[in-house]
Amino acid sequence: MLTCKVPWLSITLAANGDIKPCCVYKGGQYSLNRGDTLETAWKKLDVLREEFIQGNKPDRCNACWDREKVLGHSRRTWYDDKIQNWPNEYNLNPEFKLRHVDLNFGNTCNLKCRMCGSWGSTTWFKEEKLLNEINPNFNRTVIKSPTIIHGNYWDDKKEVFKDLERIDFKGGEPLMQEGMYIFLEYLVEWGYAENITIAYTTNGTQTPDRLKDLWPKFKKIKIIISVEGTGDLYEYIRGGNVQTIDELENNMYWYDKFTNIEGSFNTAIQIYNIFDLNNILEWFESLKTSDRWHKNPNSFKFDCLVTSPKYLDINVMPIELKREALQKLNQKDYKSLRIIKSNLLNQNTDENNWNLFIEFTKSLDKIRNTDITKVVTELSRYF
Repeated sequence: MLTCKVPWLSITLAANGDIKPCCVYKGGQYSLNRGDTLETAWKKLDVLREEFIQGNKPDRCNACWDREKVLGHSRRTWYDDKIQNWPNEYNLNPEFKLRHVDLNFGNTCNLKCRMCGSWGSTTWFKEEKLLNEINPNFNRTVIKSPTIIHGNYWDDKKEVFKDLERIDFKGGEPLMQEGMYIFLEYLVEWGYAENITIAYTTNGTQTPDRLKDLWPKFKKIKIIISVEGTGDLYEYIRGGNVQTIDELENNMYWYDKFTNIEGSFNTAIQIYNIFDLNNILEWFESLKTSDRWHKNPNSFKFDCLVTSPKYLDINVMPIELKREALQKLNQKDYKSLRIIKSNLLNQNTDENNWNLFIEFTKSLDKIRNTDITKVVTELSRYF
């Protein structure tokens, strides 16, 4: 039985230049920085395709198998919902024609969110180096701006994208990536745009004028805005005063002017915001955007758990803190919180990673001149 269909229809370009079948795949053996191209990596993925044809579950894909055990779904099953025209055959050496691409044109970003790193934001470079000097166990890997596709790379790729249905742009911050705009212009020129849905995972800080001409030409634009907290916590997690949550709301009204927009929200759930989830949902309810945004909190799924770095994972918290968080979440009967509540019922803890969380938070607070006790009072007694 075929265990995954993804390598027959999709390819991912990571922000660090790695080329993979999907964004959660852990193998990094193919890369623009090591001379690979999308075409050569596609051929080399036959090694993985053979494993799937044999019904195996490769270790490089454990993110999906593990997530399905906890949540019942994964990136693997996500494709079943998003892709309409699946291949009829799953053989080795498939033709390089894509239904889906996940393109990350670099790690340029204007924020430095606490759960992120230089792999996803250029503004993390300096602090990541300092954190490594404080404690190598923080596992901060400093990644400079990688080699990324530019210019006329797409000139001879017209046939590759003839059947393209969906693009996922991440980053860095995708709306700050020049390569993204160039690729969209090619799709418009080739006449494919009206059949393609574009999805952006964005921090919501950017409203570029050049999108006014590009976005209306595509079938649908999905805006997935990351919101990790409310009030001062929003800026604390984001890494500075680049934007307040009120300014984010103003930008949403700008996105809302596009008639083919479909908006939603994503929250990377971590120790810093586990006590703020009710407030985030209340903020969603208060929005006055159009019905194209998912404003009903009971239809919003909180299923993005931060597991790396491990010391930000809510599962490493002491049991008494899990109980407090669960008690607070039980004050609201939001269906979307059920998965998180089930995680908080887990009686396992991780003292080493909890202590690492405390040290990391103190160290980063000192670097940034911030104070966790002023934004998450529930954690004050541990600091």
